[in-house]
Order: sequence, then structure tokens, then C-alpha cells
Amino acid sequence: TESLSGRIAVRRSGFDNWVDDQQDGDPLTKPRDLALRGSLLWDNDAGTTGLLTAERQRADHYAGLEILRPFGNRPSLDYTPGTFNGNKKTNERYSFELNHDLAQARITSISAYTSTDFNAVKGYDRNITRALYGQPFEYLIEDSAHERVWSQDLRLGSLADADVFWVTGVNLSRSERSFDSNNFTNGARQLRDFTTNSYAAYGEVTFPIAEDWKLTTGLRHTWDRKTYGADYSSGANLINDSRRLQDDYNTGRVALSYAWTPQTNLYAVLSRGYKSAGFNDYATSIKDSQPYKAAKVNSAEVGFKHESEGGALSLEGALFITRVQDDHLLGYDFTSLAVSAVNADTRSKGAELSSTWHATDELTLGSAISYTNAVVTSDAPGVSGGDVAKGSRVPDVPLWSGNFSIAWNKPVGELLGLPAPRLNTLLNYRVQKNRPADPQNHYDLKGYAKLDLHLGLQSGGSEVYLWGDNLLDARYDLYGAYST
Repeated sequence: TESLSGRIAVRRSGFDNWVDDQQDGDPLTKPRDLALRGSLLWDNDAGTTGLLTAERQRADHYAGLEILRPFGNRPSLDYTPGTFNGNKKTNERYSFELNHDLAQARITSISAYTSTDFNAVKGYDRNITRALYGQPFEYLIEDSAHERVWSQDLRLGSLADADVFWVTGVNLSRSERSFDSNNFTNGARQLRDFTTNSYAAYGEVTFPIAEDWKLTTGLRHTWDRKTYGADYSSGANLINDSRRLQDDYNTGRVALSYAWTPQTNLYAVLSRGYKSAGFNDYATSIKDSQPYKAAKVNSAEVGFKHESEGGALSLEGALFITRVQDDHLLGYDFTSLAVSAVNADTRSKGAELSSTWHATDELTLGSAISYTNAVVTSDAPGVSGGDVAKGSRVPDVPLWSGNFSIAWNKPVGELLGLPAPRLNTLLNYRVQKNRPADPQNHYDLKGYAKLDLHLGLQSGGSEVYLWGDNLLDARYDLYGAYST
């Protein structure tokens, strides 16, 4: 209608796992995915809009698999067929955004509710247990999680055409989560419950301080209240655990921008970040449930943004450095498959450069390259998997990565009676160099190149498309662990 419009999106996808089951030769799992999203937009054409969104995603038969390196061209694991058939994850999100324009400001309210239900078996197959323990057996653990999150953001800000940008608001959220583990091999169980209440007040303003100069400053204060409760059982032994923590902190930034020319802006940013303290998901004892410390983040960035007259070419570049006190690194315990956070200082510095060139009305070329040197700057003893030494590279951060794309959007004339159909094509090529597998730097995960293709037919507000992922059939590792 004149005031109400709707949108719906549906996606169904699936694939056969690239790892086979040694016992029957079939793919170990056949993951399937179904996602739905619907939205309603109301606009009274008098400065008030409301957007209601509901979405749901169900994923079945996904599994996180551990494989001995090297795993060859036809990797396989020795599991009983159907071990992972019960793995499933369901996500739901409901949100309502209300905007109302006043004479000099806009009021925005965003209310949201999200839920996650998760159940998955993980473990080691007979090949890995033979290498670890000298005899083959299935080592299986089942994890299940349920989370409910309510959030409310209420803010007052400047209108889009205001000379001075400003915004102020409050944010409230509550999370209730359980994360339970059941070890089928030794009978141990851990039932864990987490709650988080977070409240924040914030504000930011950007205003001119001289001709061609603008200053941005913003501040946010957050109050976190977290609780943890657990029951650890092993045989006839049952241990109860209960902890709580609170964290109050400030974050913010100061930025200065200079319009060097009408097409080129220079900027510098100093910011203060914070990663709140918390509890590890995989605690198996009172000792494991000690909370990890909060991390304090200080970063600086200088850069430029350029757009040619007419907008055919845009170019952006930046230099940055970030120092984190008590950063959260993840250690992996191969005996329990548990991941835990450990505190260590880190430093990362690097550069980024990206460009977009609209070569013609139909053809657009894009490129981006980044260099990041991230290292641990303090010793971290007692980490699962071994002590972390000062000077180690931060895991999963490649020194170099790049992205290159070609987009082609072309009218195709009359086709199937569709109004103004267009061919929409995007070819994307991503390159990533080697990166450390773990904080101890036992070995690197190899770099890779990945080619993806989107080929669609657009008409009005609708599109039907084909999507090809990893057309070069690149084989790359997502994570790695080390055992002596």
C-alpha cells in the first residue's frame, strides 16, 4: 500500500561433506540449511517509520571435524556412520525499529529478541585416538546450548541534513545462556549457566572547528553484571560452582578530519576500546571457572579517502597500530577438546589500501590489500597446549591478504516479459597468506586463494541468482591444534 511494504527472503542450501567415512565410503555428513526472513516497513509520510523484522535459520548435520595432518586429497575419518546426524542449530531474531522525526532531531527505538538452540556431537575418530593413546576408539562429547537475548536501544540524534552531527542514547540488554557438555567416553558431565546484564549510556558529536576541519568525539560508559553457575559430575562425584563479576568501563574515540581538496579527505583517529571480563564456556572444575581479565584496547589510525569528480574512482588508505593489555587469546586442550581464553598483551600494526573504479556504467572493478603484523608482547604461561612466549605471532592473522572483484550489471532487453531485466554478475577473488594455527606458533595454516561467482537476473525489486562458492576447489584449514 502507500504506507506499508513487505519483503521476504528464503534460502535453502546443502552440500556433501568433503570428508568421507572410512566405514561406508559415504560423505561423513550432508549438511542442510533453511533460512527465512520477512520484514514489514510502515511509513506514514510524516516523519514516522516502523520496521518489523523476523527471521529464522535451521542448520542440520554440521560437524566440526578434527583430522590428522597431512590428510591428503581424499580425507576420511573412522566414525560409526550417523554419528553426527543429530547435530542441529536454530537461530531466531525478531526486531522492531521505530523512527520519528522532530523539528530538529530524530528519535529512534530498536527492540530486539534473539534465541539460539544448539546441539552437536564432536570428538576424535579411531585414527586420532590411535595416534594419541595407542589404541583406537571413538572419543565423543556432546555439547548443547540455549541462549535468549533481549535488548533495547533508545537514542536521540541529529537529522540527516544537519550541519552538526550528534547522537546520544542508552542501551539495555540481558542474556540468559546455558552450555552443557556430556562426555560419552568417561561419563563426565558439566551443566553450566551464564547470565549477563549490560547497561550503557553513550553520545557522539561531529562539528566543524575551522574551515575544512571537523572534530569528532564520542564517549560510552557501560555497566556489565555477569553470573556463572555450574554442576560438574564425574561418576558419583558432584561439585557445585557459583561465581559473579561486575565490570564498569569507559570507551570512546577522538577523530580529526581535514578536507584537503573537495575530493580528498585526510583523517586521524585515537580510540579506547574494552573487552569485558568473562567466564570460559568449557570449565570442567572450579579451577577452570576462574574468570579471565578484561582487555583494554588503545588504537591509532591515520588515513585518507579520495573520490574523483563524478565518482568514477574512489581510493581509501590507512595506517594503524593497536595495543591491547590482557588481550583474550584462545588455548586448546586436545585431551578434552576444550577452548579457553587466556590473557596476554598484544600489538598489531599495519596498512590497508582499497579502490573502486566504475570503468563504465556497466563494469566496476574493486581491489583491496592489507598488511597486518600482530604479535604477543608478554609471556603467557599455563595456556592449554603450552606456554605462549613473548614475540609469538597472534594466531589466525595473516601478514598479507587481498581481495579483487569484477562486477558487471547490464540491461538484457526484453526477457520472459519481465520489466527492465538486468544481468547482475560479481566475480570475487580472495587471497590469504599463511597464518599461525595457535598462540604457541607450533605451525602455520597454509595460505589459499578462493574464487566465488554471483550470477543473477534482476527485475524491479526482485532477483533470481546462481551462486558458485570456491570455484577453484581450494582446500584450506579453518583451525589447527598441536599435540606432542
